[in-house]
Amino acid sequence: EEHRYDRKAEIQQRTTWYADQNYPAIAVANELKWYRQQPDVAHPPGTDTPASWLYCPDFSFETTTWSCTYFAYWGHWYTEVRFWSKGNEYLSPSEMQRFITRVDQLLMSAPDKP
Repeated sequence: EEHRYDRKAEIQQRTTWYADQNYPAIAVANELKWYRQQPDVAHPPGTDTPASWLYCPDFSFETTTWSCTYFAYWGHWYTEVRFWSKGNEYLSPSEMQRFITRVDQLLMSAPDKP
């Protein structure tokens, strides 16, 4: 629940399969146009991992809360993962990275059709 004040951490993921293999790249481009800064981490298309972008607008983990969004696509699949935490004791950057690694593995092993 987005407006609960007692939450400590949250991960939201949305994954979509597109029949047209060009649409995942379009979906990412539509999301990235809202971000004015450069991504904190990016893997361009054409590598041996999903094309991906990680944005952490407040990339200061010393503050009491932090938020990051991860966008990725591979083949027919597009995913968006939102991370939010009230400090590292609830969800640390290394835990977020492990989750992203697992998301990438799942994208790369997903079938061409659901």
